[in-house]
This record gives sequence, C-alpha cells and structure tokens, in this order.
Amino acid sequence: MERLLLNLTFFTILSVLILPGCVRGLSEPDIIDPELKKVFVINQGTPGQNNPSLTVYNPVSNEIIQSAYQLANGRNFSGRPVDMFLSAGDAYILLQNQNGLEVIQTSNYKSRGNLSLQSFSPPDRVALNHVRTRAYISHSTDSIISVINLADLSLMNTIKVPGEPAGLSMVRNLLVITLYNRSEGNSILLYNVNTNEFENEIEVGMGPFEVMTDFQDRIWVLCEGSFDRGIPGSLYRVDTDLFVASRWIQFPAVAARMTWDGSLYIYVIAGRNIQRVFTPNPNQVTSWLQAAEGTVLRGIQADGTSGEVFTVVNISGQQNGELRHYNRSGELITSTPVGINPHRIIFEY
Repeated sequence: MERLLLNLTFFTILSVLILPGCVRGLSEPDIIDPELKKVFVINQGTPGQNNPSLTVYNPVSNEIIQSAYQLANGRNFSGRPVDMFLSAGDAYILLQNQNGLEVIQTSNYKSRGNLSLQSFSPPDRVALNHVRTRAYISHSTDSIISVINLADLSLMNTIKVPGEPAGLSMVRNLLVITLYNRSEGNSILLYNVNTNEFENEIEVGMGPFEVMTDFQDRIWVLCEGSFDRGIPGSLYRVDTDLFVASRWIQFPAVAARMTWDGSLYIYVIAGRNIQRVFTPNPNQVTSWLQAAEGTVLRGIQADGTSGEVFTVVNISGQQNGELRHYNRSGELITSTPVGINPHRIIFEY
C-alpha cells in the first residue's frame, strides 16, 4: 500500500510539472482580431453649398445613419471635411473653408469642441504620433505643418517645410512628409519629432501625395503622376534602414488613393480601376476591380481583420454617392447610399 501511495504521489508531482506545459501548447487561444464596428464616411458635399455630411455604417447589422453629425448637432459642418482620424472614442475631423479641427464623440456624434486654424491656409491632411498625443496637420499653401496637442486642442508648434506638404505618416520617431510640387523635384522629407530636425530627403516619382507605413516600418509613397503631362501613377517603397527609395510598380493610369490590408496587399485607385499590389514582389500586381460605367472611385479602405475592402464612388447623374463593400476576391457584398461627394473612409474597431 505504501509503495502504491508512493507511486501515486510521484505520478501526481510529475503531472503537475509536465502537464501544464502540454496544456498550454494544446489549448492556447488564437489571437482574436478586433471586429469592425463602424465605417465612417466623410462627404464633402456640393462645391459652394453648405451640405457636407457624415455617414455612419454598421457592417454587422447593415444599419446606416445618414447625416449623423447634422442629426446630433442640429447643423452642418462649419467647413468642408478633408480628413479624419479616431482616438479614444472621439473622431477628429479636419475642415477646410473654416480652417479647423472639430472633435465629435463616436458614440453619439455630438461635437465636443474645435480648434480654429484660421491663421493658416486651408489644411490638407493629418497624422498622429504613435502614442496619439499629437496631431500633425499639413497646410500646403503656407508650406508648414501645424503641431496640435490633443489633450487640450492647442497649437504647440509649426514646422516650416521647403515645399508643399501633402501626405503625412509616422514611422518610429520620424514624421514622413510628401512634397507635392517642389521645384527641385518630387520627394519625401523625414522629420525627427524628438530632435525637431529634418534628417533625410528622398526622391520619388511625380506627384507624391499619399504615404503610409507597414508593420516592417517600410514607407510606401503613392505618386499620382500627371494628367497634363501624360505620366501615369506609381508606387514607391522606401527602405528605412538604408533610406533608399525604389519604384515598386508603375500603374497604367494616374493614381489617386491607396490602402493597406494589414498583411500582404496594397490597393490603389488608378484611373477607373483598383490595382492590387503584392508587397513582397513588385512583379505581382493585378487589376483587382474595374469601376462600373458612370461611376468614379473616390476613396478606399481595407479591413486588416477580414481583408475585405470598402470603396466610395460617385455616380453620374445622382446627388449621393455609394459605399461599396467587397470581399477579398472583389465580389460585391453590399452597396449603401452615402452623402454627396464621399471623400474618405475611416474604420472604428
């Protein structure tokens, strides 16, 4: 009996030591990706008329709120919305005409306040630092970038830029700035936000406008090209270890917008098509989707969780645009009306 008890005790101790490792290896839960809760579409409205709007779409319930900002606040935006970002339950909307940054709650779309940027030329694009405490706003006509403290919506600093800043992005401690019409050529600037100094200027293609960074800290620059000069758009990749740019792909038409799906593909609006670029190999690019006759592709955003893609289009002869939801294969899932002249798509998870 004592020997049996001794054996059982030994087996119990051995189980305690070994089994937890086995259990962890077998029962580790999969990483749960965040679920896409809302799709925000900022609509610029009719030029010269006070009718910009915000459309909010729930892809799970297929519910949509048209003119969400107007319904919540009893008025339209005070300016033309050109860019937007989300942080800590708030949406920050960059407005031209009135030159301001307005903050609304994403739960009820009510305004929480605004920052006037009247002393600058109309704002173009906005980017956040990695800890989401500062916003960087480009003002191309003034050749400056305003630095905003998000804690109290105050102007902290201005960065003088040697050219027309357009697209903005962050990689590590560097603010990436595209210079759209510089006389010396088309390039991007790298500005160290810790030392407040420019570190590099890197030449890219004609009309650099959009810029983003991926999980490997590579910089991707979408160059529009030129309608007037017959130059098609192109996509450049910048190695941030060597700070060398290479043209990754040239498109068959002038390019307008791009989005990254969070893994392997970049989607680019080029002319009447959406091109899908395989980021590990520049030779693998496909015409993923062609716009239907009578429509103009205006904005695009890919969901990094599902790989699905949302686009907004204008339809000839109609006032409102449409939000279109596609699967990875480019098959239409849903089509939903939005406001006039939809411009940019933002996701809330």
